[in-house]
Amino acid sequence: MKIAKLLGILLLFLGIQLHVRAQCPITASITALGPTSFCQGGGATLVASPYGGYMYQWYLNATPISGATNDTFTATSGGYYSVYISNMSCSASANISLTANPLPVVTLGALNNLTNLCTGDTAHLYVSSCNMCTYQWRKNGMAIPGLNATTCNTTLAGNYNCMVTNQLACVDSASTPITITTNTTPLVSVTAANTNYNHICHGDTANLTITASPCNACTYQWYINALAINGATSPSLTIDSAASYNCQVSNANCTGALTAAYTLFVDTIPLTAVTPTLANMCTGDSVVIKDTVSGFGLSYTWYFNNQYQFSGVDSYKIYCCGLQNLDTVKCIVTDMNGCWDSAFAYLYQTLSPILPASGSNQVCIGDTLALNITGYPSTVTYSWVGPNAFSSSTMAPIVTNAM
Repeated sequence: MKIAKLLGILLLFLGIQLHVRAQCPITASITALGPTSFCQGGGATLVASPYGGYMYQWYLNATPISGATNDTFTATSGGYYSVYISNMSCSASANISLTANPLPVVTLGALNNLTNLCTGDTAHLYVSSCNMCTYQWRKNGMAIPGLNATTCNTTLAGNYNCMVTNQLACVDSASTPITITTNTTPLVSVTAANTNYNHICHGDTANLTITASPCNACTYQWYINALAINGATSPSLTIDSAASYNCQVSNANCTGALTAAYTLFVDTIPLTAVTPTLANMCTGDSVVIKDTVSGFGLSYTWYFNNQYQFSGVDSYKIYCCGLQNLDTVKCIVTDMNGCWDSAFAYLYQTLSPILPASGSNQVCIGDTLALNITGYPSTVTYSWVGPNAFSSSTMAPIVTNAM
């Protein structure tokens, strides 16, 4: 009985040993699912054989990879990979070499950092060059046909980047595309008021007004002879000096160019006066009245006692007759630019004495004769003459010993 039991135990032991030996030796191998040479950022899946029922440990460059204890491992970097396979009594290892090729170094930029475009602007984009590389520019993720250089010039809005491929067929692009935005520069026009073909008269003013579109939050700056006018930042400007004026208009996104120059001319007023040709005029006299200004292209309009008389070019004199005291004469002189001046004058006259004087018309020889003139102002002078060399300068002389 004891012998049989011992024999059973021995057979059981021998059976186990035979089973273990049947799994030894282990032939280990590694299969890569995919190419063993890839670009950075890629990788390869490694499969260890035999698989199932064994213990595994993966290594990279002879250093154990933490947690890599399955029969498969995904490698994402280049190097020397190995796997150690074991069971209770046997072990084996295999290795494989992977190559991770470098990506091209891509630097994406815009010349002068110009990415916010206004009307007429062009964005000049560039990418860093590399040896034996090829280039493909893309807009909003789509390839732009024919753009295969290191530069891209565009006037269109969008997101731009460049796919760069090196000689190892590795492709990369800048991680962040450059965003180009487009905006409309305000269209500007200048209108002038109170001018005569860019001319005003001395002492007058003209008004310049800017019309701009589109004009979202527009700002204005006026210039005179290319110098900024302090405080002139509204859409209109009142001017009175002969000079060249223009304005720069900016909206929320774009600064416009200076407007075309507006040149203002200020004309001299023909300063005038009227003078009679006679210094002393008597009642009923005729007189020629002249304007003191004469010249080519001047026109004259005459008024006598506020009544229009006539007007014409070069009519710088008027003939008046039958004058009364305090008659008035006015002349308006206008030049070819429409500038004018007026002159006004009173015509003072010397009143002619009205005779006969008062006094007796019949006296006896030797009597006294009283003469008198009345009704004349104190400015009147008198000159009496009579027989026997009589003379007097008084208003009411007394003649004694009349003859």
